[in-house]
Amino acid sequence: MQFKVKDFLTKYGFNGVWLGYQRLDMMNRIAKDHRDVFNDQESRILLALYDETVAGLDQLPEVERTILTRQYIEGEYQPIVRDELGLKSSAYYRRQIKARRHLTDALNEDPTFQRLDVTFTP
Repeated sequence: MQFKVKDFLTKYGFNGVWLGYQRLDMMNRIAKDHRDVFNDQESRILLALYDETVAGLDQLPEVERTILTRQYIEGEYQPIVRDELGLKSSAYYRRQIKARRHLTDALNEDPTFQRLDVTFTP
C-alpha cells in the first residue's frame, strides 16, 4: 500500500483499510496505560504504528512538527497557523513540504511499516 503522509495524518481510512493517525491516536488514548488489554495481533501492530509515527514527528524540528500537527492532525486553518508562526506563504509552504518529506523518510525506514508493505510519499 502506498499512502501520502498528509492523507495518513488527516484521514481515518484508505480504500477499505482503516489506517490513519486519528485511528492510531484513538486506540492509544483508549489503551492509555493498559496496553495489555489489546491482546490481538492487529491491535498490537496498530499501537506500534502509533509509537513509530509519534517518534517520527518528534524527530522533526519544532516548526515543522507544529505545522504537521496543527494543520493536518488538528485540522487548523493554514493561514492561522502560518500567521502565528510568523512565516510568509512561500516560507510556510517550503517548511510544510520539508516536514512531510522528513516524516515520510522516518516512516519508510521503520521496520513495522516495512513489514506491512506500507510506503509513504510526501
